[in-house]
Amino acid sequence: MDKTHGHVLREIATLLVVTTTLFFCNIVKASGWDERLSLYLEAYDNSAEQPKPIVYPNLSERVKNAFLMNHSNYVKIESTGFDQNLFFTELFYSDAELVVYQHDEGWNLLTKGDYVYEWRHGENQGIKIKKNEIDLVDYILYLTDPSYFMTFSTYEYYQRPENVKVRQPKGKPYLELIFKEPLGGFIDAVFVNIDSLWFHGYRLKDPKTEEFATKNISPPKEYQSLPSYIENEFNEITFTESDWTIKRHMRYL
Repeated sequence: MDKTHGHVLREIATLLVVTTTLFFCNIVKASGWDERLSLYLEAYDNSAEQPKPIVYPNLSERVKNAFLMNHSNYVKIESTGFDQNLFFTELFYSDAELVVYQHDEGWNLLTKGDYVYEWRHGENQGIKIKKNEIDLVDYILYLTDPSYFMTFSTYEYYQRPENVKVRQPKGKPYLELIFKEPLGGFIDAVFVNIDSLWFHGYRLKDPKTEEFATKNISPPKEYQSLPSYIENEFNEITFTESDWTIKRHMRYL
């Protein structure tokens, strides 16, 4: 491993843990959806003098694009693994409500009233947990930037643009930021709309096989109603109360 990779791995591992912990401690006061968003925006706006890898002013635009541009929001997340299998996830969310529907394995999620309901395809039993609006906001931000890969990578671009090749894919609303040396040895590129910050996805490179895995995340758009196939499946499930939380889905390095 060269010094650049060692440096970046240490930064990713240390800063994602330490900075994320400190950041969330500072905004833990939030009591609900709107206040959580306000505290995120305040923290990002106030970071101008001392920006950090996951807390810098440009991120305010991302929060606004994710939550404040539409009354309701639909986001599609398409993933292609190193094995080239394609699967996707749909997000539907509005004020203090969220639906996560997996077109593959994983937990589906639907909020209703004071509860969050989760289930897996092919099973007739699910879990029912008390709704926490703060967790919902954090989970949406996590799903649209897993492990802060794109937040951290874009910060690297702002700080060290000489280490990045910038490409404008034809017909795409984003720039492809290609790192001359993959960050941490595996983050090959991120897809970012710099003008109105939105993370459109990323490409990972397996350092051993040199195969690629990609994730593409659509910008939020308005939706009118939940697809009937989600509600039909939900109505077939029996739910049992659980003390789990959706925090268990949010894994960082």
